[in-house]
Amino acid sequence: MCAVAGGLPCSTAAGVRNLLAAEEQARGKPYTAEERQKRVGELQATLARIGTSADPLRQEARRLIAQGNVADGQAKLDEALRIFSMIVSMDCPPCS
Repeated sequence: MCAVAGGLPCSTAAGVRNLLAAEEQARGKPYTAEERQKRVGELQATLARIGTSADPLRQEARRLIAQGNVADGQAKLDEALRIFSMIVSMDCPPCS
């Protein structure tokens, strides 16, 4: 089993690196070392939460991100959020 600093599997670390690179490109400048460290921590926490979720969309998103396919993983997370938002916005008498 391959692991890098911080205990991330290599495939997950590659996904995080890809996501950071895309974010840096979108913002037009690289992260400082401190910003990068903070963002990596946030991403690790997010991946950990996704990893404990039983939601199949979130599990698929985590798998895609871990493989380095950040765009499709983000799309799956967006879809899961959209569905969750729709459910929350519905009138739910049993939930009241």
